[in-house]
Amino acid sequence: MSVPLPRSAIDIKKEAGEWLERRDRAGWTEADQRELDAWLAASPAHLLAYHRVAQAWKEAERLIALRRPAADRSRFGALRATSVKIAAGVVAAAALVAGSTYYLNQPEGRLFKTAVGEHEIITLRDGSHIELNTDTAVNVDLSSGRRTASLEKGEAYFEIAHDASRPFTVKVGDHRITVLGTKFRVLDAPGKVEVALLDGRIWFDTEASRKRGQSALMSPGQVLVATAKGISVTSEPVRALANDLSWRDGLLIFRHTSLAQAAREYNRYNARKIVIADAAAGKLTISGVLPTNDLNAFTHMVKTFFDLRVDDEGKQIVITR
Repeated sequence: MSVPLPRSAIDIKKEAGEWLERRDRAGWTEADQRELDAWLAASPAHLLAYHRVAQAWKEAERLIALRRPAADRSRFGALRATSVKIAAGVVAAAALVAGSTYYLNQPEGRLFKTAVGEHEIITLRDGSHIELNTDTAVNVDLSSGRRTASLEKGEAYFEIAHDASRPFTVKVGDHRITVLGTKFRVLDAPGKVEVALLDGRIWFDTEASRKRGQSALMSPGQVLVATAKGISVTSEPVRALANDLSWRDGLLIFRHTSLAQAAREYNRYNARKIVIADAAAGKLTISGVLPTNDLNAFTHMVKTFFDLRVDDEGKQIVITR
């Protein structure tokens, strides 16, 4: 008896593209939707691939529309199935294209900012990359042989090019992260700073003399949390830390997350806020992958799986039992 081999990520992306193409055809039925829902629910990898392909498809569709003469756009609908197939094959390439959003040619420092819901990628002239999450500000200075960045607020992912003669320093408040070449995430949240290391080594310390004892040499898989009371370091699989970077693909991954916590995370990315007005409802837990900017996906989930009431009040969405 033969055992089926596990499917690769490429196979799953191909299936996701086929589902998107099929959904876009005429004659889509409720039975088809139930079948799609079952496929999405079968694995977080399915949902992740589906949304990645859908995003790439929308971008491909937009580019085709912009580049075709107005007279030809009436035939644009015929290109949609082709766009889906293209999207399934270029999801990885899309990330590379996004990496050229900015290029820092100026010798002096510069402040980079994102608004709520935005995501930007900075490519520095030393080959380093910084990705800014929602509502984030980073000040970068490569002048006079310096390599420094200051996270003023928000969350950023750093891929620092190796240069033994010029360590790269990231400052967050009175905390300092010193690296030679590595990959890590930094979150400046109310009352705490969180650093997660995916690759390489980093040295974390503080500039305030009263806290000189707060320092640590971090290894891949470690998560450091610094508060006014001190620092703590825990270890997690690097793969799990990578999941925390799903915002780079416009997604949020929840694993047994309380509804209240999931709502707070969604509110970081959207001007319209989700309010969990029922304490018991806020303790319910969810698992899944959802787009950062799709409030309808979140409200559909809570109505479908928890039978909760959703009231749209314009600037906020109130969820109760």
